[in-house]
Amino acid sequence: MAKATKTRGYNYTIHFVNTDKEIELTDNSRVMALLQIISHSKGNNVYTVLSKRNDKTLKELLMAEYQLQANQVAITPLQNAGPLASV
Repeated sequence: MAKATKTRGYNYTIHFVNTDKEIELTDNSRVMALLQIISHSKGNNVYTVLSKRNDKTLKELLMAEYQLQANQVAITPLQNAGPLASV
């Protein structure tokens, strides 16, 4: 594992589906303490984030904080550079 990854964290796409309202991560200090938002388009429930936590931990936190079921939160790890980026 690269030292830069350990220092900065991992990139993920978070997609909330079948929710009654738009999820606004910036309104939740517990969530924001564990991640940094890279991008979010207003009007949709898709975020790109940076976090030192793994995807399982993030999903469990988001489910608990927003009272969601597992099928309502999809977290996809991203790799933007390196040999696996083109796969």
